[in-house]
Amino acid sequence: METNRPIDLLTERTGDALADWLRQHPGVKLISRDRSSEDARGAGEGAPQTQQIVDRWHVLKNVGEVVLRVVGRTHATLNQRQAASDVQVRSHYKKLRSSSELAASQASRLRRQASYTEGVTLYRQGKSMAAIVAQLHLSPTTVRKYVSAGAFPERATHASRARGSWAPICLI
Repeated sequence: METNRPIDLLTERTGDALADWLRQHPGVKLISRDRSSEDARGAGEGAPQTQQIVDRWHVLKNVGEVVLRVVGRTHATLNQRQAASDVQVRSHYKKLRSSSELAASQASRLRRQASYTEGVTLYRQGKSMAAIVAQLHLSPTTVRKYVSAGAFPERATHASRARGSWAPICLI
């Protein structure tokens, strides 16, 4: 533990191999191990006087698994109660955008629309895709999208998705 390095690597992962190794190396006081029952048996047989401890990673893994089980059970119960009550619950609430956010979004849209118009105009004038990319400082993918679009491609909006039932979010 002082060097933060393994002492040895066993050739096989069995309780008997660990017990044999511990008998050949007396004086071990602590064994940091995972949750393997084979390791527990081997440590108990090979060095019954040692204290077996679980490392931080395995402690966190154990806690995470317990939290997932508890939340899974609780979430299912909450879903059943919500369905039985016939009450619609929104899973989240959309934050209204401020006037400065709306203005910035509109300015960005106008810049994109100007790039689109200029790109299409240059293409119709016979400029190559590479020349348009260089002149407008756009990616080749964007120029290809603009040229083949037929109309200014608006950004997709995130409309609420219709679902059969709303599921509440449970945070612990």
